[in-house]
Parts: sequence; structure tokens; C-alpha cells
Amino acid sequence: MPIFFIISLILFTIIFHPVFLQLYKLYLSNPDNSHGILIPFVFLYLIWTKKNELKHIHFETSFIGLIIIILGLFLYFLGFKGHIAFVENFSLIITFIGLLWYHMGTKFIKKIIFPLFILFFMIPIPLSLTEFFSFPLKLLTTEISETILKFFSIPVFREGNLLYFPNGPIEVAKACSGLRSLVSFILLSLIFAYLSKNKKARLIIILIAIPIAIFANIFRVTLTGSLIYFISPKVVNGFFHQLLGIFTFIFSFSLMFILYLKLGAQKNEN
Repeated sequence: MPIFFIISLILFTIIFHPVFLQLYKLYLSNPDNSHGILIPFVFLYLIWTKKNELKHIHFETSFIGLIIIILGLFLYFLGFKGHIAFVENFSLIITFIGLLWYHMGTKFIKKIIFPLFILFFMIPIPLSLTEFFSFPLKLLTTEISETILKFFSIPVFREGNLLYFPNGPIEVAKACSGLRSLVSFILLSLIFAYLSKNKKARLIIILIAIPIAIFANIFRVTLTGSLIYFISPKVVNGFFHQLLGIFTFIFSFSLMFILYLKLGAQKNEN
């Protein structure tokens, strides 16, 4: 069984190596999908947390897995012929799941359903969906940021996703829509919820992820606008702007992690 499984993995890697290379290049070049490069490591860690349960499972061949492998390869063929990257990426995950299912059996798959689900976060969001979600997020962020700035008596005028100050404008562009952090926080919330033994905590952690991500982005835009008004429009450019984004993410992540701990997740054996 191990030898056949290793051979299958080697063949899988050879067949899908163009997809692996395509994903790797995309992760490095597109910040919206950079989290994807970490997903395999997250998957392995989540499998490791189940090691005590998995070691008692008797591996057995499942022909359901063979059907899924065939389906995955068929999707890969369609994606390759049609030059549809999303279908190719999707087929990669489906085929891998099929391989595990075929060699390890249904009982094994049932134990790792969530880690397998996490693998789908490797798939980059299609551009059409990115545009669809980023546009309303940009408008929401701009509108609420304007309200907060005016509350603190900072003169600002909003036009679409633009905020105008006496000494310069700021554009809430696609990269500032918050979609990137939203996807990251949904992923983090699912992982924290999975690691928690408290069912109530799981629900709260998942529900709070989206508000935290949106609030964090509004906070970043509002703070940027304040700095533009009180200091200089130059703060929206270069290193300082990136540093502000990193700080906001760390702050938001800390909020979620504290929430995870406060809800009793520290009792988790993992």
C-alpha cells in the first residue's frame, strides 16, 4: 500500500506539475492570493493534530476514490483544453482527494474532511468574483471612513471610492477593498473554530471573522486619511503605507486570537 501510494503521488506530481508552477508564480506575484502558499503546511498541521485518531484506522482501498480520481483528471483535461485556470486548479484538489480516498479508505477521509476542505483555499479567486466582491467593499469602506473622519471634525468629501482632503485625495483601490484580509480572516476563523472543542465558541469565532476584517480595513483607511490631513499625502505611498497594512493585520489577528483564547479554546488538547 505505501509503495503504490508513493508511486501514485509521484505520477500525480508529474501530471499536475504545470498547475503547481502556475499556482506558485501566482502566489508570489499576486498579494490577493499569497495565502495560498501556506495552505499545504496548514493542511499537514491539521492532519498532525489528528494523529492519535488516524493511527488506529485500518487503511483500505476505496473505489469511490478511483471515481473521484477519474473525475479530477477529466476536469483537468477540460481545463487544459479550454485554458481555464480555475478548472485546472480545482481538478488538482479533487484528484488529490481522490488519491487519498482510494489508498486510505472512507474512514480515513471522514476523519480529515476539514483539512481537505481547507485545501480549496489554495485555489485563487476568479477575477470576476474578485471584482464583484471588491467593488461593494470599497464603497462600504469609503462611506464609513468618511463618516468617522467627519465625526472627528476632519474636512473630507467623498466621491465614489475617493476621499478628498484639503491637502490631497485618497483612493480606496481594489487592493484596499479589504477582500484580501476578508479571505484570510475567514480562513483563520475556520481553523480556530476547528481547533476549538467548544461548539458555541466555534460559531462565534466564525461569525465574528467578517466584521473584524471589515472593521480592520475601515480603521486602516480612516487612519490613513487622518495622517494625510494632519501630516502629508505622502503617507499613502511607499514603505509607511505597507507598514500600516501589516500593523492593521497583526492587530486584527491579535483580536481574533484573544477571542479564541477567551472562549475556552485553550482547553483544546491539540
